[in-house]
Amino acid sequence: MYRKNLFIILIIFIIFTVKFSGAEPAAFIIEENEKNIAKINFDTWIRDTLAISPDLKRVACAVKDLEKKYVVVDGKKGKKYDEILPGTPIFSKDSKHVAYAAKDGTQWVVVVDGKEGKKYSSIRKKGLTFSPDSKKLAYAAGDGDKWFLVLDDKEGKKYDSVGNILFSPDSRRIAYSAKSEGKFFVVLDGKEWAKYEGVRIDDNFFSSDGKRTAYSAKVGDKFFVVIDGKEGNKYDAIMPGFPLFSPDGKRVIFGAQVEGKRFIVVDGKEMKKYDDIATDSLKFSPDGKRVGYAAQLDKKRLIVVDGKEGKSWENIMGDSPRFSPDSKHVVYGAIQDGKWRIIVDGKASDEYKGVMKGTPIFNKDGKMVYAAKAEKHQFVVIDGKIPKKYKTVIPGTVKFSKDGKRLAYGAGNGKNCFAVIDGKEKKKHLGIEQGSFFFSPDSKKLAYVALVGADMCVAIDGVEGGKYVAVVLINGAKIIFDSPNKFHYLGLKKDGMYLVEATIKQR
Repeated sequence: MYRKNLFIILIIFIIFTVKFSGAEPAAFIIEENEKNIAKINFDTWIRDTLAISPDLKRVACAVKDLEKKYVVVDGKKGKKYDEILPGTPIFSKDSKHVAYAAKDGTQWVVVVDGKEGKKYSSIRKKGLTFSPDSKKLAYAAGDGDKWFLVLDDKEGKKYDSVGNILFSPDSRRIAYSAKSEGKFFVVLDGKEWAKYEGVRIDDNFFSSDGKRTAYSAKVGDKFFVVIDGKEGNKYDAIMPGFPLFSPDGKRVIFGAQVEGKRFIVVDGKEMKKYDDIATDSLKFSPDGKRVGYAAQLDKKRLIVVDGKEGKSWENIMGDSPRFSPDSKHVVYGAIQDGKWRIIVDGKASDEYKGVMKGTPIFNKDGKMVYAAKAEKHQFVVIDGKIPKKYKTVIPGTVKFSKDGKRLAYGAGNGKNCFAVIDGKEKKKHLGIEQGSFFFSPDSKKLAYVALVGADMCVAIDGVEGGKYVAVVLINGAKIIFDSPNKFHYLGLKKDGMYLVEATIKQR
């Protein structure tokens, strides 16, 4: 009887302790399996050459020894060469292929999946390009003083120079700029277009369906755009990075300059002239029906949407304006008298000391949040309301879940950092890495990188995984969910890089 009563008392004590000490165990555990996929000697690797496959399961980088250099792919050493071309190695989008260019004596060669191609006197820097479907590889090679396209080992016509090489989004077409006899022109699918004194093709040369093309050209001291092979009006300058197609490929915008004034041309129509227009501000709404940008007039800055001017301010936040996913709402940040405000559809918020870069953001239903700061605190503003103030809000962590119903961000109180998910503060950590928040595909779990002592780990809703010197978040690396309860990432140890595959298991 005594032993039975003692057992009951012990059970009650344990329940009481767990409930009131806050030590309630998590509903799940994280099981991890690791595999060393790149043994890296950090004293000999060439840092700028690190390449990570899009699926995060392969790693390549160049390494130097006493006199030679070589590329290590998936932990396997390649042939030694005198040089490795900057900007290589690169992976295909399906992660199945890897390519780099290397110098062997006086000749250069492209190596694809360990196999050498034909040797040339030169390979253009940053010229290796896989097609979006990963089936083709193109680059510009040199033979003496002539340059030409090499597409799947087949050489194109020789020119005095070859510039940017671009595949269409569907991988069916290929374009590049070339020079011959003092003239510049576009070569599209092997056919030479009109020759000018200069041409510039950017990443947005093709429309989203690959059927339309647009680029800028120069004749004399005048510039113009060429859309689907037709020349437009001539201007003193065309803003870099343009022309730009709408998401559906039906509309075209670009910025131009005449007599020191800048203006936007929308579907061939010239808009109002301003003293300046921010190059990175010009954009289409997601549905392609609206156009917005930031302009300057008489030392004041303003947002223009669909040709309508907003209020003038001392300054406008970068990357403004932003459209909601449904294209119905417009938001931007503005500064006046040293104070920041967020303007939504023309209505200004309260004043702040600052607004965090990367915000405001919308969910798919048009709900908007942003992070701001006052004199002593930082906070997230949700529908105009501040749930709670913190010492800091961690940059790059304000995220909506995939279904748009959940909101998470990282915050700190000066001593510790923690994830705030749907208003609830999770486990405290020494720190949380910027830009490391990733929701699971079913929106039920949040993964992020936390600091544990001198190490890092991936945490799921506050539950910490294994420790590493670092969790890799550079060169496209991130935490990837393979299913609602499985994910993988790259962890760094002193002896190299590890692929960590994890499973979330209920207790």
